[in-house]
Amino acid sequence: MSMTAEIARLLRTTDDNAARFVERVRAEVSDPISDDDLAEIIRGINPRQLSLPKVIHAVRDYHKRLAAREAKRAARRSAKRPAVAEAAAAEPEVDGDEPAEEEGAQPRGRREVALVRPRSNSSLVARISEVLERNWARAEREGYAPERLDAEAFINAVRDYTDPRDATHARILEALKELDRQDVLITPTVAADRVRELAY
Repeated sequence: MSMTAEIARLLRTTDDNAARFVERVRAEVSDPISDDDLAEIIRGINPRQLSLPKVIHAVRDYHKRLAAREAKRAARRSAKRPAVAEAAAAEPEVDGDEPAEEEGAQPRGRREVALVRPRSNSSLVARISEVLERNWARAEREGYAPERLDAEAFINAVRDYTDPRDATHARILEALKELDRQDVLITPTVAADRVRELAY
């Protein structure tokens, strides 16, 4: 199925009307938007609230979030550079006469720092799975085709779109319950947006 056909299905209209709808959205929004991203945005809007102004507003919000995310990444990169330079300057020179470290000894100097994601909580994961199943089953009854993921894969996908330290199991569950109460089709990107709102 082409993305135009998918957007037509989401809007419950013909392919021609969907193509005109996409053209009007792009004419109103200065930043480019792909058909894939536009379809994902439309999926996140309550079908009973779908309208051209609503979609345009959602696309503008999407670009604002992208810009904010890129600004944060740039700030983090620039903040890391001085720290790396200082660490390199503080690195001790190795004297040729200094004895070699014993085999199996803990290496000195640099240490690799890995981003640690919050540990899995089986009880919360099960509750997240219940909310996802309920939301997606309702969407399928209404004629939609949500992309189904198991709970752990969904949680990891949400953390790919936001700071893993913000996306705790409890906060993801809270975000999903709110979205489900509002009858919003839950996707990882929509859930990540709500997690960020709850975190700040």
